[in-house]
Amino acid sequence: PGSGSVDGLFGLHLMHVLPGRTLGGGAAVVPIFASALLRLNGRGTEGYRVGHEVQLSVGGGYPLIDRLRFQGQLNARIAARDEVGTTDATRENTGGRWLYASPGLRFDATDNVGFTGFLQVPVYQRVNRIQLAAPVNLWFGVTYRLSMLRTG
Repeated sequence: PGSGSVDGLFGLHLMHVLPGRTLGGGAAVVPIFASALLRLNGRGTEGYRVGHEVQLSVGGGYPLIDRLRFQGQLNARIAARDEVGTTDATRENTGGRWLYASPGLRFDATDNVGFTGFLQVPVYQRVNRIQLAAPVNLWFGVTYRLSMLRTG
């Protein structure tokens, strides 16, 4: 369920691909990246506004074998305190700062389908007052790349 708000989302993602070798010595590419995301939240139900948020990530991937890649990331999240509107929520229990180390694997089943999994381990957490904070996060994803048809 959403917050009932209209939010602004702005992001930048930079990637560079370096030449590399798999563990077996085959030619491969080694992608590295940096990204930033800003979320500006609007007011939702009962005037509640989730705090604005910045997310920063840097990372890369190393080819282990032909279609299997080790991936590593550092992910930072900075969230402002919420504005609680007319709810009975406690504003002081919102917002914080988090830094995660995120090792993972990516398997490219085909040229167009890939599976990714990360274990996100908190390196630093500073939450305001009492909040739920998971000891680790698991992230799984499936990607499908559309092939663009070229004519002429």
